[in-house]
Amino acid sequence: MVPRPDSESIVIWGLHPVREFIESCPEAVERVYCLPSFGIRGQGKRFKSWLKARGVRAEEVKRLLDVGVSAGSIHQGIAAVVKKVWEVGQEEGLKALTFSTSGAGGPVIACDGVTDPQNFGAIIRGAVALGAQYVLAQRRGSSPVTGAVVKASSGAVAMARILYVDNLIRFLSRLRQAGWTVLGLDPGAKRFIWQECLSGRDVVLVLGSEHKGLRKGIKMLCDDLLSIPLAGKVQSLNVSQAAGIVLYEWLRQKGAGSDTPYL
Repeated sequence: MVPRPDSESIVIWGLHPVREFIESCPEAVERVYCLPSFGIRGQGKRFKSWLKARGVRAEEVKRLLDVGVSAGSIHQGIAAVVKKVWEVGQEEGLKALTFSTSGAGGPVIACDGVTDPQNFGAIIRGAVALGAQYVLAQRRGSSPVTGAVVKASSGAVAMARILYVDNLIRFLSRLRQAGWTVLGLDPGAKRFIWQECLSGRDVVLVLGSEHKGLRKGIKMLCDDLLSIPLAGKVQSLNVSQAAGIVLYEWLRQKGAGSDTPYL
């Protein structure tokens, strides 16, 4: 019988996610599985040679469904069981953030009710790529990190720090008390993201849910609300696109220097 992951691990699948975990966080990889046909030709063949060069053995199974891969997933013939190394405890995360308020670190991306695994995975990838310290989400009512999320992030979850909290409003309030500035993205806001100083201070950038946006309680908590101006016929953005844009604006301001005026 094929061993199943326990509560401290999940199943991931696909060439890029499995490769990223083996490269970035090999200690998290517990087992690797593949189909009998994997490695016969093309990408799979090169990947199997890559695994062998690193001393990683892929166990053959008749069906990846049997090891926990979701039905209908594009798994490319390979999967792995990995430990949840990305997850940070609530108190540990709060302590780290409240005792390091200097503006030197990257922002925190907070997700207020983002439930779609594709969006959540894309947000995580953008956060890792553009320098966010943490991805923050309320445990109830948010997407958990699943194999689908890892696939959507192309394995960037391996390098992420994800902080699930019991109550997002309460947690953000404690960060504000510790000196963090909380900024919400709202399409109806009058101020644009480049009109706010994002760099040189500790900021939390809050994204709303796919359908409802920011909750009223979150909006009331925010120090300011910001929007991303749009010039085309489509007048809304996917939440993961919005995350990438506002994180890039933080990075742009950081590279420009704190004495650069904002438009």
